Amino acid sequence: MKREIIDLFCHYMPEEYFKKVQELTGKSAHMLTRAHNLPTMSNLDLRLKLMDKFEGYKQIPTLVSPAVEMFADKDVSPILSRVANEEMAKLVDKYPDYFPGFVATLPMNNVEASIAEAEYAIKHLGAKGVQFFTEINGKSLDSEEYFPIYEVTYNAGGAIWLHPHRGMMKSDYIGEEASKYELWWALGWPYDSSMAMARLMFSGIFEKYPGINIVTHHCGGVIPMLQGRFASGMDSYGTRTPKEYAHLSKTPITKPPFDSLKNYFADTASFGSKATVDCGIDFFGIDKIVFASDMPFGPEAGLYHINETIKVVESLNISEKDKNKIFSGNARKILNL
Repeated sequence: MKREIIDLFCHYMPEEYFKKVQELTGKSAHMLTRAHNLPTMSNLDLRLKLMDKFEGYKQIPTLVSPAVEMFADKDVSPILSRVANEEMAKLVDKYPDYFPGFVATLPMNNVEASIAEAEYAIKHLGAKGVQFFTEINGKSLDSEEYFPIYEVTYNAGGAIWLHPHRGMMKSDYIGEEASKYELWWALGWPYDSSMAMARLMFSGIFEKYPGINIVTHHCGGVIPMLQGRFASGMDSYGTRTPKEYAHLSKTPITKPPFDSLKNYFADTASFGSKATVDCGIDFFGIDKIVFASDMPFGPEAGLYHINETIKVVESLNISEKDKNKIFSGNARKILNL
């Protein structure tokens, strides 16, 4: 069956962006260099050939991690963000059948510049929204200083893509030099996604900006798997907090926290795990699940993850109508296509 497939959370690194990083910083972070070395990350010819293997397949690219604020100071990060966004816009303009939109990058260590860049990217470059990482150099996304960025994104009609982030230098236990066994990625990223989602929800973002669309990577972290624990815990919310710390459990939200978490969209980038996607559907609902592969990561220059994720969705015990919602219908609503 011919389907339209919109990959809502995949990654790209424009070659001009990588060159500008090297030029202005004199270096590039290890994970950035690793990503650049992937065959289809920056080589557009190879990427398009791979995409052609899947009929009806399109991408909404986001800039690959690490975030610019991790390796560029606040005077340089706005320059790098602008280069990345303008190169992404050129990609969409040149290949609209492959890339019906892109997600903008913001220099989050410079709030004033981020506000300006969000508005410019959405209103003038045509970005469908902006990407945030789950922490900003150690700061939580529910810090008050970031809300003007959410507001301008919301008012401009853009969505938010939420990508996990935790570096290996954040050790697992006190006294250790760094995280061991690459668990900062394997287990730390899903945890950080869930923590950022909960913190933003408790901060009142969904009530402050009604209808705001926030897409979470990797099926919403561990929240769908822990829904029973979360729901039960919220029944006695606040009772675990001593009186002297009562301010830490205050929240402006008026709806039950368990229900508020379901405002998020969650993607299917589960590396071929059907159980994860089933769990995501059970928690968020079919109208909140979107297709994503995490391409070009994974075997075969990203082809494997695309293929396996398509197989997972096709194998779900849901109607054809609901499969089409996951493949592209829900994404179209987020993207206003």
